[in-house]
Amino acid sequence: MSSSTSKAEPPDEHKPHLFDNFQRKHPKLLSQAAINFAANVFSATFGLFNVVIFTRLLSAADFGTYALGLGFSAIVSTFMCSWLRLYIMRVEPRGDGTDVRTAAVPGLMLSCAIAPFAYIAARLAGLQPEASMATVALAMGMSFMRRPWNAARPI
Repeated sequence: MSSSTSKAEPPDEHKPHLFDNFQRKHPKLLSQAAINFAANVFSATFGLFNVVIFTRLLSAADFGTYALGLGFSAIVSTFMCSWLRLYIMRVEPRGDGTDVRTAAVPGLMLSCAIAPFAYIAARLAGLQPEASMATVALAMGMSFMRRPWNAARPI
């Protein structure tokens, strides 16, 4: 045997272990990470299950319209409300008592003015009129459901 090999030292029972120290400092982090992981696995499994079902139920052209409409509505929803959400995330944490709803409600109404342009863009992307209307309606619904403020919160 060569003299350069060293044996691993047995763990010292009196030294705090890294995992124990981490668990003591952040007691809820591991349980919340496990819950988040389980939710992501469920969401991914549900999404895969939906794709399998939709590809079996819909024809190739109908599934293409569905996929194009869903992707387009996600993009339109982002354009409709992300600017407002970013503004609110920047202003609200100041804690100076500013009511963000005074800017958010008119901003959301301004976002709704994008809907006719979104319909035109959906038609230019190749969607049929009914699918374009459904896409814009879904985008507006996604924007309202992911509203950037809690409207029920007291002032």
